[in-house]
Amino acid sequence: MSSSDSDIEEIILNGSCSAGSNESNVCAICGDHCLGYHYSVLSCEGCKGFFKRSVQMNLEYRCKYAQACVVDKSSRNACQYCRFQKCLKCGMKREAVRDDRSSGGKNSSKRQRTREGNSEEARNKLLLSPLLDTEHQKIIDIIMGLQPDRIPCRPGSVSGKDIGIQEQLDCTFMEVKFVIEWAKQVPYFNTLTVEDQMALLKSTFIEINMLRLSYRSMKYPNCMYFADGIVLDRSQIKTIGWGNELVQMSMDFTSKITAIQLNDIEYALMKVIVLTYPDAIGLVDKQSVIKIQTRFLNVLSRYVSVYYPHDKRRLSKILMRLPALRMFGAKAQENVLILSLEGAIQMDELVQEMML
Repeated sequence: MSSSDSDIEEIILNGSCSAGSNESNVCAICGDHCLGYHYSVLSCEGCKGFFKRSVQMNLEYRCKYAQACVVDKSSRNACQYCRFQKCLKCGMKREAVRDDRSSGGKNSSKRQRTREGNSEEARNKLLLSPLLDTEHQKIIDIIMGLQPDRIPCRPGSVSGKDIGIQEQLDCTFMEVKFVIEWAKQVPYFNTLTVEDQMALLKSTFIEINMLRLSYRSMKYPNCMYFADGIVLDRSQIKTIGWGNELVQMSMDFTSKITAIQLNDIEYALMKVIVLTYPDAIGLVDKQSVIKIQTRFLNVLSRYVSVYYPHDKRRLSKILMRLPALRMFGAKAQENVLILSLEGAIQMDELVQEMML
């Protein structure tokens, strides 16, 4: 086993990596990593979204035990009552949610708020919906609590500031760590052998990374959102080694998922569908992976049929994005290989294992 394989296995088994991390802020509610304040409290995306849904839908929860459940990163989905009470106890403000209808708690244009509001409304309707069976509901609740859109950050990053090729690779290392930590919490993924988990991660990382990058770039026409505070336009992207064809493919793919107004739940389900790729190189138990992927496809199908009943082609529109994503990922991998052969980049062994 190579040293990079050992790094991947270490993260899968222990949730840690030998390389250092720039992350220092933790969520006051669950202790997970976070990038800033939401509703007056330093909190992660998962707890922010949970609190927002709870307030906007005026949900009432019940605790099955003594209203004293532990709320941390691993157990935060176990008791909604205790999680919501902890949000309030830590200082989250209901009135802040009422005044904030845009994604991420930031001001945006009226048209953007309307589009994001529709996505948020669909997600809110879905949670605790009687139209979905228990298994589907549980899967969505879990994957939406895994911070599927977690964003890399770097010290001193300023909005509009350029990044270099090597800095992009530093962000990619964070992406690798985020994706591995996310994947091992995906339902059913840990039922596979560590070897099969590694095979899936190495075969799908680039596509997952390109999907992550494109999804968070939907709000920025003709730009890509590489890291916290780093949004680059076409000309800036080329300065970090992206060829013209790769830049165009990134813009095209982002435009395609923007055109269908891909929402948070659909994006999260697309990620787990991509992760469970049964033709991954080195995969042994393909049948188990096919069964897992089929479960996620069924959840997506049911969700779309319930909440987009008048858009009969929506499911096919979403799934038709997957071949384009495959091509996008292949082009990105080719681009990285060229830069590596030219000596333009020096990759960490873990990043090299996942990218090449």
